[in-house]
Amino acid sequence: PPSPSHTMPGAWRSLLLCFQLLDWRAAVGQLEAEDFATLKDEGLELLQHRSRVVPAGRTYDSCDDPKTFVWLSDAHIDPYYGSDLQQCNRLDTAETSKNPLGTITCDPPLSLLQSTAQAAARASGDAEFLLFTGDFVRHRQDYMPDPYGNVTSIVAQVSEIFSATFPAFAAGQVNMVAGTLGNDDSPLNYGLNITTANRTNPWLSNVADELARSMTMNDSTAEMYSYGGYFEKTVGGLTFLSLNTIIYSRFHTPLSDPLPPDPFNQFRWLRERLEEAAREHRKVWIVGHISPGMETYGYTDLWFPEYAQRYSDIVSDSGLSSWVAAQLFGHVHADEFRLLGPADSGPILLTGAISPVYRCQPSFRRVEYCASSGHLLNYQVFWANLTENSTDLQWELGYDLLDSYPTLQKTGLTQAAFADLSKTLASGGEEWSTYVRWYKTRYENDLMKCDVDSNATARQCCIRTYICALRIASREKWEACAGNCLTKKLMDSEDPQDPVLQEDEGYYAAKRRAHWQRVLSHKQEALTH
Repeated sequence: PPSPSHTMPGAWRSLLLCFQLLDWRAAVGQLEAEDFATLKDEGLELLQHRSRVVPAGRTYDSCDDPKTFVWLSDAHIDPYYGSDLQQCNRLDTAETSKNPLGTITCDPPLSLLQSTAQAAARASGDAEFLLFTGDFVRHRQDYMPDPYGNVTSIVAQVSEIFSATFPAFAAGQVNMVAGTLGNDDSPLNYGLNITTANRTNPWLSNVADELARSMTMNDSTAEMYSYGGYFEKTVGGLTFLSLNTIIYSRFHTPLSDPLPPDPFNQFRWLRERLEEAAREHRKVWIVGHISPGMETYGYTDLWFPEYAQRYSDIVSDSGLSSWVAAQLFGHVHADEFRLLGPADSGPILLTGAISPVYRCQPSFRRVEYCASSGHLLNYQVFWANLTENSTDLQWELGYDLLDSYPTLQKTGLTQAAFADLSKTLASGGEEWSTYVRWYKTRYENDLMKCDVDSNATARQCCIRTYICALRIASREKWEACAGNCLTKKLMDSEDPQDPVLQEDEGYYAAKRRAHWQRVLSHKQEALTH
């Protein structure tokens, strides 16, 4: 194996080849299962060492003080997994009970988070801190016996696992950025009362108390968090601005008419914090749960257009944009990025999920950054194959960003670099194939439809509809971007009369079905000409 002091990009490939060989030897009986697990853990431990050798010609990411952090998202823990009260009403309890670590298409039990956190601790033993971008709690939380008490308890349990697995992060000033609220982290899906005029919000105060008690948030941060669910945290040499994005979602409830221009005064706060960072020549990282732009499951807007524009106006400000190092979000349960800002700003990255509910394998990220400059350097994705009757997951390195996407090796990791990657993906070559494979973390997914029984024209149109969603901030503009790659007929895709009252899973499933009816109808037309 490579020396720990030389974990350069080529070393990732060497480790992957070693893991593949170990998998083969285990399969043919030449390696005992215990030895296989030990050797794979030793391979993961090599990844703890943060020093990197920058290949010739790639000087942009050379850094005297490279560091790492762990990024987890969308745990969606279900304390009733395996019982009649489980979130997963698609399957009966006999099916879920035989899978103690979780089942694809279902929110998981606490044991999957424990496995994930332990693997993250092994793979990133020298990490400076932990980032969690929301959704502690299962879907359909209002179907639990005591939604208020149950959600509070789950937030506490997840937080306690973070503190127990990463005890060094829970000490002193608390090296965790773990208060970002997901849409399921309240008693009602997307529910939060807007209490801008009040000093504190009752639900946010309740969550803050649990985060502080479990030592995933210090008292001073909890006090600020209790007002609007947002906060600033400096950790590991980085400044994080954690946003409450639930209030901008098209599904937020209770719905205000008209929409308040700046709920909880968060936009004003964001601008003030970025202006101060610009004066001090200091990079900041923006994190939240729901990103602006579109989602690519049903191809719908994630935020109200008014709020998306307000956010864009701030982070695209010519005096502020270059001080945004990165924008990190969860929610979509997919490995993606968005192109919604100027070329010099940090990329918008969306991470995969721990929960396999939306047909993905569980994953987490190890993020590399430069402490002195605040720049994003690279990241690695780790994953496990959750199969039927899994009792012990084998976590392994999935891919290294710069190794897997040569296009990103040309410049630093900015919006401009990911804009170049989107052009490469649009060509449908090897990097597109890599992207499709990891879009849902090595699980069969919608983007694979583009490569099934397509001629060149139909395939390019299928890819184009997806790439447009990365680049476009609204559904209306996306329709124009996709152009004649969609059939004009909307099928049965019209919005429900009041989408806020619909379960989001059902709403998005209907939109997804309608989207692919349009894409595949066009594809069929192309195949017959």
